[in-house]
Amino acid sequence: MRWTPEGRYGRRVTLGDVLGYEGHDRDTVLARYVVAAYLTALEFHDDRDVLALSTAQCNAIWNGRGNWSPFAGAQWDYAQTTAYFETIYGARRYG
Repeated sequence: MRWTPEGRYGRRVTLGDVLGYEGHDRDTVLARYVVAAYLTALEFHDDRDVLALSTAQCNAIWNGRGNWSPFAGAQWDYAQTTAYFETIYGARRYG
């Protein structure tokens, strides 16, 4: 994953570090969800029969700070993306 996050998510931060971050700010919540989805996509080699999101989609979500296009003609913002993650991970609120 080309992880080029802003702020405290610099080049020396590992994906494992991100999963361990506590906090409820937007970037932390989004980062934990995206990393979890990204690692799952890696594990299953981007197999669309198994995954909710591909590594490319994870990159798009992060690079758009939660704003992205899940399918042609749709645009989701941070709130919709977070609600989607809460649905696929069965959580009311992760952050």
